[in-house]
Order: sequence, then structure tokens, then C-alpha cells
Amino acid sequence: MIPQITLAQDWTIINPDIQLYFGTTDKPLKVAWNTEPNADEFAFNLYHYESQEEVARGRTPNDNVVFMLPRTGHYHVRVCSIAHTNDPIDESLCSLSIDPTKATVNGQPMGWWVYGNVGAPGPIIFE
Repeated sequence: MIPQITLAQDWTIINPDIQLYFGTTDKPLKVAWNTEPNADEFAFNLYHYESQEEVARGRTPNDNVVFMLPRTGHYHVRVCSIAHTNDPIDESLCSLSIDPTKATVNGQPMGWWVYGNVGAPGPIIFE
């Protein structure tokens, strides 16, 4: 079964027609997906549009990941179900957050992506 992935975060929606979420690189982002009874783990990939590259990847037995965006720009997420740990990724068992047939927003079928802007600098620390 293909996982349905959902953005579970309090980021601001700036265009409800395309579900582009806007936030800052200093704000944690949580992406979750439905669990699959036949999956031992899930492969997670974060794709950065401006550089046209994958900037993060990993595998987890969990139904979510929390991360910070590594730089400013637009991102989408890909999650794949993996039946047995260390199996290769089967592209037919993957979901993209930008695909409205495989992603949800507030429980409704809809694609989404995020835009991260550089976060505010932290306080000055004198030692």
C-alpha cells in the first residue's frame, strides 16, 4: 500500500489554491504519513527545487519525521513504503507531497509543498 503523507505543522498557508506553506528555516517541520501494515520502514526524501537536488534522505520505522529546512527555498517530500528493512526502494510504493492523489491537507486529498525563508538570527551572547 502507498503511504498518504500529511504536513502536520503550524506553518502559514500563503496560497490556498496550491497549498504552499511558508515558514522559516529555524522552525521545525513535521511530516507524517499513514502507517502501512506490510511496511517495516519508510524511506524519506526532501527535494529542494532551486538547486534541483535531494537535500535530505533517510529511513525510519516511524510514521513521521521532524526536521529543519537546510536553506531557503521550495521543497517537496517523497515517502516510500518498504516491506523489509534494507530492501531497495520500489517507486510504485512512493508518494510525493505535490501529488494530490497521494497527499493530504487537513485530511483532504491535496498536494502541498513548503517554502522556507532564512530564520531570524539568535540573540547576541557575550562571554
